[in-house]
Amino acid sequence: MGASSVEITIGAGKKVWEGTIKNIRIAVRRVFFANSHANATREKPFKKREKIIISFCGPFFSGLSALIFFIGHYSNPSAILYIFGLFNIWLAIVNLLPLKIGQKESDGYTICKLLLKKRT
Repeated sequence: MGASSVEITIGAGKKVWEGTIKNIRIAVRRVFFANSHANATREKPFKKREKIIISFCGPFFSGLSALIFFIGHYSNPSAILYIFGLFNIWLAIVNLLPLKIGQKESDGYTICKLLLKKRT
């Protein structure tokens, strides 16, 4: 969507790795399977449609990851591939639910908020 900078944090807790690739800063924390988020900025504000697409990409990628893990599992049966597939399906579904806990909003909450927001 033409962001000038992107920050991706994977996990929670103590930082174990941080790096930058072009304009994308990535930080990996100790508990990598919990509390990940991304932030994108650019000079020109994102349009409502762009925000919805960006919010949908997280759950979509989780669903796509689940599909890849299940294909891998059925090609070469492995409990770990099956568990990762189930985890990614769970992640996609939970992220699409419209939930807000404190100041944290799920992707589904952001999408619903944007769809229900009147044009200004």
